[in-house]
Amino acid sequence: MDRRVFVRHAAGVLSALTMGTLTGSCAPAPALDESTLLPHHLSRSLGADAVRGIGREYLALTPRESEASTLRAALAASARRHDRRTGVSSRSLDALVAADFDAGRTVLVDGWLLAVSEARQCALVVLTAV
Repeated sequence: MDRRVFVRHAAGVLSALTMGTLTGSCAPAPALDESTLLPHHLSRSLGADAVRGIGREYLALTPRESEASTLRAALAASARRHDRRTGVSSRSLDALVAADFDAGRTVLVDGWLLAVSEARQCALVVLTAV
């Protein structure tokens, strides 16, 4: 996929996600299950091989996050912080991706500027052989 097409697609997804749904409370995020942790948007846009390549490079760049349990814990902690800060439930990680971009929490991996949450999802795919 061409980067311009990807950026346009990602911008559309991010703009839709920033609207969010107010929950009316700051209840903690539900436990994240494995299907929630998959980078669905990236795998549809780029393909499984690219997702695995991004995941491998992210793991090489951040060896302290080289275990699946560490990545899961980091993603769950991000979801809890997001929910407390915004009052918007992050039922999926899409809201975390948008929040990462808004806050400048990005990383350049394999030529792609990604939200840290996206890069962690890709790394988790590599570690869990999903």
